[in-house]
Amino acid sequence: MGHTSRLARYSGIDLESDRSDPILVCIGQLVVDVVVKDVSNRWPDGSWTQEDCSISIQIGGAPLHACAGFGDAGYGSVVVSLLGGAEAIQGGVRPDDLGQYVLACLEQRGQAYDLEIRAGVPTGRIVLLYPRHVGRVMLTDAPGLARMSPEHVAGAIERAAAARRPLVVSLSGYVQFEDTFAEISAAVRSAAKRTGALLWIDVVPHDIYQDISFADFLESVREADILSIDEETCEGFAGSSGTSLSRVISRLCELESTLFVSRPDGLVLACGEQRSTMIPEDHQSGSGLPGHGDRLVAAAVARHVRARFRDAADRSTQVR
Repeated sequence: MGHTSRLARYSGIDLESDRSDPILVCIGQLVVDVVVKDVSNRWPDGSWTQEDCSISIQIGGAPLHACAGFGDAGYGSVVVSLLGGAEAIQGGVRPDDLGQYVLACLEQRGQAYDLEIRAGVPTGRIVLLYPRHVGRVMLTDAPGLARMSPEHVAGAIERAAAARRPLVVSLSGYVQFEDTFAEISAAVRSAAKRTGALLWIDVVPHDIYQDISFADFLESVREADILSIDEETCEGFAGSSGTSLSRVISRLCELESTLFVSRPDGLVLACGEQRSTMIPEDHQSGSGLPGHGDRLVAAAVARHVRARFRDAADRSTQVR
């Protein structure tokens, strides 16, 4: 497995702030995004030059976008990840140039992090091509999260829980539904239960409906306190199970989870029989860019969680 080390920075979490403000612990993979946008309309003849496109480099990954959404709502977050791109040195490991770039970006954003670095594992890189009229093409060489240790994940959740604030632990669908990440998923669910954290399973746009039945999917997310899923994935389950979209959403509402369904025109919040549509003011701003949808969903989840805990605190006060 190679030499490992831990890098952590929690100074972005104000432990003295309002105790009803939630903290998000988001487990996933940090990557470096190379975003290439066509400005010449010459796609797809394959003859782009530097003059034909704009190129930007930034850190990304679903966990970081979710943390940004919590920040949009005014609340703290910790991104927990495997940071590859490390090189062995005497007595341990240190990030290589690309890993140091990721750390510098996190520091600049004031983003709290708890990272495991491992020598011999490259920092993930994703190239995102945005042709002017043809959607998006994504190329990735990101390493597998299975190389992150379950002990690191559980420890990060417990360290955040020490703040004694409402805690939300986010588990990506890419982790929850992949057999190779089973140990990571189990560690997240166990630590969330042990610390009393709310478990948020974010299905993300996913073709899971091609791999398991809708009944098995429902069973796999039954532990979730909060479930977010996009409408396209719901439509996929409707097609694979021979039923309607409305029936799929109704079945999801039968779970005890708070349900968020993301749609092109906004977010749908469904709690049991009560449904409401929330359309963020900026839902079109940045639409189609990396992480835009993740960020909107996370901001909605953050506001819901704060209201949920404040309602619980008010009821406790009334009982007393």
